[in-house]
Amino acid sequence: AADFDALFRVLSRHGVEFILYPSDLARQLLLYPVAIGRAKTPPGDPDEHIIQDRYLLHFVLHGELVHRIRNRQYVARRGDACLMDLTEKVLHGAGGQRPAVSYWVSFNGKDMARYYSELRADREPIFPGLNLPVVSRLFRDLMQVTAHHDIAYEFRASGLLAQLLGGLCSVRAREQPLVSLGVAARRYSAPVRQGIDWMVRSYEEPSSLKALCGKIGVSRCYFS
Repeated sequence: AADFDALFRVLSRHGVEFILYPSDLARQLLLYPVAIGRAKTPPGDPDEHIIQDRYLLHFVLHGELVHRIRNRQYVARRGDACLMDLTEKVLHGAGGQRPAVSYWVSFNGKDMARYYSELRADREPIFPGLNLPVVSRLFRDLMQVTAHHDIAYEFRASGLLAQLLGGLCSVRAREQPLVSLGVAARRYSAPVRQGIDWMVRSYEEPSSLKALCGKIGVSRCYFS
């Protein structure tokens, strides 16, 4: 009965997934998975995710996954990951004429809003060129931990999720050094975080409110 309360294995539309029921302790202290699986997504109509208070990470093994977020399209190919905030509308489907094979995990944590902000995933959700064998092993380990868990499985799962986020951090740092927005960042809206990020990176150049708003794609009235 205890195992059933914490874990439920189901056949999903495109594969197998494990649905989890995190404890109060995990919700208060840890990064915790809510569901995890491996999917083979055929070409066709995209899937629309239910709006939920959690995050979704896709990691593509074969083919390509096309994501539509805030009316923009993002493509993840073999070795790429896509990190999404499911509090906003997200659609995804296979690109081209062949199925896309991917690992995925739906998760959250007390500091996840901060991670998401620092990784700038609200601006660029695609993390290209991850180490395919390493990330695949982390997903397999995470699935094994959740499928055959013991009393400490949530701590092990949290550690594996942290390693996955560490891989995303390494990709972002290669592209451009990360800038910390401070502990208050989680209270800022996406345009404000983007504005702060742009000002920090461009502080040596002449600037104006008009230029800033042009960079982040909002009107001066809205940003003000």
